[in-house]
Amino acid sequence: MSYIKIKRNGAFECYDASDKFQFVIPKDKLEKYLSGTVRLEDGITLDEVLKAWPRVFDFIPYDFKEYLEELKKPSVKIEGDRSKIIFLELEQPINIIEFEDADTDNDLQLFPCFHGRANDVDMAYSLSFLPVNELKDLPIKINHANSAYLSIKKDGKLIHREVKPGKYDTNYDPSVLDFYYNIVYELTWHGSPKEREQKLKELNETIKDAREHPENLLTMDEFGKFKKKLNKENGTEENKDEKD
Repeated sequence: MSYIKIKRNGAFECYDASDKFQFVIPKDKLEKYLSGTVRLEDGITLDEVLKAWPRVFDFIPYDFKEYLEELKKPSVKIEGDRSKIIFLELEQPINIIEFEDADTDNDLQLFPCFHGRANDVDMAYSLSFLPVNELKDLPIKINHANSAYLSIKKDGKLIHREVKPGKYDTNYDPSVLDFYYNIVYELTWHGSPKEREQKLKELNETIKDAREHPENLLTMDEFGKFKKKLNKENGTEENKDEKD
């Protein structure tokens, strides 16, 4: 399979199926290669990926201009638990969902995820609320070997989850456009940088209030009863998967 490799110097190089270099794609011709399979040069950082060809963001339905401005800010070290992140990863896990309910069909879900990793086998870290300049110097990788997870549900509740290698294993080979789209989708999840900071402020205020006034919190059972009462008053049918 031929592919396009994004280099640390910002070049887009074309290779054939035998990994033999073919040519450097001129930047004014790149839009013709957006559907090509993408590979990354080892060690390439988020900063280098995002600066490689800014025009790619014209083909993505999310406003990334303010994030490119944030990218120009000095690099800042990530604080807290996510300071363990040593690289960024784009992957597409396979989630096999089996329902023990006789009247519910099993499901298979594929969903690209862009997150941080502490090492190759550790848990994934959400990038939610992290400014781009805190991520810019981290290497970025594509996990081409999909991870498969088996989830078993009963009465709408998850009762079992495990890694399930084997017959569901496939390769994940995103196109150039898919690669950039999934990065932008994750980084802009909370809107613009200003909207992101406002939502983070509101979240921190909610957490602070919950800690100072735990008597105002609802237990899960209380919340479930409140939700059922609200649905009944509004004449809204509950989704089966959401029932207790």
